[in-house]
Amino acid sequence: MRVCVCACVCLCSSQRALHPLVLFWKPDFFERVSENPDLYGPFWVTTTLIFMASMMGNLSEWINFTFDKRKNNNNNNNSGNSSGSDNDANNGTQPAPGPTSPTTQGDLWYYDIDKVTYSASLFYGYVTIVPLLLWLMMKYFRSPQPLISLVCIYGYSMVIFLPASWLCTVPNNAFQWTVVFLATGIGAGFIMLNFRKTINDAINQAQDWIGASAVGRSCLGRLGQKGLAWFLLFLIGAIHIGLGFAMKLYFFSYD
Repeated sequence: MRVCVCACVCLCSSQRALHPLVLFWKPDFFERVSENPDLYGPFWVTTTLIFMASMMGNLSEWINFTFDKRKNNNNNNNSGNSSGSDNDANNGTQPAPGPTSPTTQGDLWYYDIDKVTYSASLFYGYVTIVPLLLWLMMKYFRSPQPLISLVCIYGYSMVIFLPASWLCTVPNNAFQWTVVFLATGIGAGFIMLNFRKTINDAINQAQDWIGASAVGRSCLGRLGQKGLAWFLLFLIGAIHIGLGFAMKLYFFSYD
């Protein structure tokens, strides 16, 4: 817990880490990191998020389990008081326990360590595979954008999920979905706004040969240059939104 808090404080002291939070509408992140893109910040942002999401997900399950336990106890007490002497005829039998999950067993709750493994696969995979695919796409359009810059922007875009994971421990499903929508919307907007100029420039530079390429002969070629650029931007945003939904449904599924 202390490690995650210290990491959050250190990350928030970095201007690059604060950019996706307070200046997410400014499409100038590539210009800010063009001379010195780093992997140190993205690595620690993602690593902190891995432990933060798994820890807050377990805390959310514990809160949910505690509330359900108290609710069941109150219901049992109320039914016991209303039945009066009828309880004596039950020979002291106890009501059947409710359904259990892998992290609960009767009146006990267990920490789900598998959340760390899933969290690492989800977030490490996202900040490496998606930028790699985008870099290959940029290479296809003969864009000079380096891979390290793409990993850099995707890594820092994860910052918004750090406070979101804290807020998602509130035991209210509507509130949790609101937080996830805001966090994924800000993160997706930050990525799309910064990629807009890069993708437009790459497609414009490829206009001489893209019509005769496989992309130009496919259904994407019918979209035109602007349509193709918007299609790629919306695809980037949709993938990021899917990441947020995956985090909500796995770590913070509150009933």
